[in-house]
Amino acid sequence: MKMCYFQIQIDSFDFQYHILCSDFTGCLSAMSQLKTN
Repeated sequence: MKMCYFQIQIDSFDFQYHILCSDFTGCLSAMSQLKTN
């Protein structure tokens, strides 16, 4: 398992997410889900 770090910006606030994922594709799918929801 790898730790995936990424940030999104909501109303000028930065939120950093730490996601455990088995591969990089899992990280990408998690990022796309957060951006669309």
